[in-house]
Amino acid sequence: MPFTRVVILGGGPIGLLCAIEAKKYFRNVFIVEKRTGYSRVNVPALNTPLIKHLKEIGVDKELWPTGAAGSESLSFQRLEEALWKKAKADGVLMQRGYVVSALTGIQPMLNGLYQEIHLELSEWDEEKKAIKDKDAPKILRVADLLVIASGGGAANDEKLDKLGFSFTKLKAKNYAAYGIFTPPITPAIWDGKLPDLPPETPEEKEEASRRAAEGHQKKYAEQKMFMGLFEQVIGDKIAFKTPDHNYLLIQLSKCTKSDFKYLQTNSKDLHTLLTTVSAGYKSDMLDKIKGGKKSAAVFEVKIQRARHLRSEEYPAVIVGDAAVTPHPRAGTGLETGFIGVQQVSSLFQALQNADPSADNSEAWKNFNQAYDRHVSKKALEGTDIILSNIISLLGQFIEDGKKSNPGSSAAFKDFFARIICTADVLKDVLELQKAKAKRLSSILKNSPTQFKWSEAEQLWAEIGDTYKAVKKLTADVGLFQGRVDELEKALRKRKTES
Repeated sequence: MPFTRVVILGGGPIGLLCAIEAKKYFRNVFIVEKRTGYSRVNVPALNTPLIKHLKEIGVDKELWPTGAAGSESLSFQRLEEALWKKAKADGVLMQRGYVVSALTGIQPMLNGLYQEIHLELSEWDEEKKAIKDKDAPKILRVADLLVIASGGGAANDEKLDKLGFSFTKLKAKNYAAYGIFTPPITPAIWDGKLPDLPPETPEEKEEASRRAAEGHQKKYAEQKMFMGLFEQVIGDKIAFKTPDHNYLLIQLSKCTKSDFKYLQTNSKDLHTLLTTVSAGYKSDMLDKIKGGKKSAAVFEVKIQRARHLRSEEYPAVIVGDAAVTPHPRAGTGLETGFIGVQQVSSLFQALQNADPSADNSEAWKNFNQAYDRHVSKKALEGTDIILSNIISLLGQFIEDGKKSNPGSSAAFKDFFARIICTADVLKDVLELQKAKAKRLSSILKNSPTQFKWSEAEQLWAEIGDTYKAVKKLTADVGLFQGRVDELEKALRKRKTES
């Protein structure tokens, strides 16, 4: 009997895309999803191959009813609802509000692989983040092919240990802020252009002189001051216009653990920070904020990846954010996740008429090798970005320290100098580790057969050790708490004079 029963853990975009692909080749496709509905209003970036695929499976008119496909970004909610409508029409079944509470391998074969997986499903309490009633009757499902697309939280799922999936975690992180907004009547979305800045070329200088004669020099000075403050606390900015709302993702640069806690508990200052971003880029995106806590928040950016993308003992594979959690600056998780969908679709084709009791090791191996390169690429991109962030943080720490007055005590001056020296040494170590990450990325790109994830894993361990020292050095230091006050004053000044 051929493969017939596919179970997918996770009903997000990647899980739904996998289910739609699976239904082309197998009779029974079943999704297990812990959420009871779709409500995520944050926005993924959609690349060209994914937009093309959405057209091919016929959901583009549902996603972009008023314009050309891909002309506007989409909230996760809109994307997930459209994909579920398509999957449901294709005959995919979904068990909402449930999680896998236990799994068992059935019918072991000579090659060491179990032929089937028996899954026990329990109802999930979203509010308590736990199974509702451990003694309640369970729903049982049987899979001869299991696809894990349950997102970044998969790394904390102990049941995946039984399947043989383990994870490498980069024990270093940085932070980001996000805002979610309703659309203004005439949305002004940041287009990547900076406001007018002080002139650089001879022509610009001549124009600046003319404007100065008309009373514009003051404006230039204010913008220079404002942007200088702005750049001290803000990193990259990504803005999306969607059919439902506007979405702005903002990277916080030079953000310490102390800063993170500060913004978590001071929504007013976070609101000021985001309002300043809006004003700095002449956008009214943030005019629609309805209270800091509801429309904006801070979160940690962490990187992790599965060591293996297929199980050695069970007929199971892992895709999407479950396989690797990319850094927001490195590109959307949907990009890498969609590559996983393409690779798992090839696996479906290879297993379509195969017998689960036969040796299908070549098909499993091909999936792992094909997807591993993309997963490693995203993990290394995120490594480089986080290292750049921490190096920047230490640079600001050193700069602020050198400006400080350590007092007249010789002993204290010596102590203070050792702190700055330690920061300099840690910065140099991180620069070396960044160079190692770039070398591994080069090997992966130019000689992929020579790339070994174990080397990257060792680098992650080294970075983690360095980060412990950085965190200890900067744990009680807020690098931009005072800068938020400066930004607020600058913002008030601009409003008064305008």
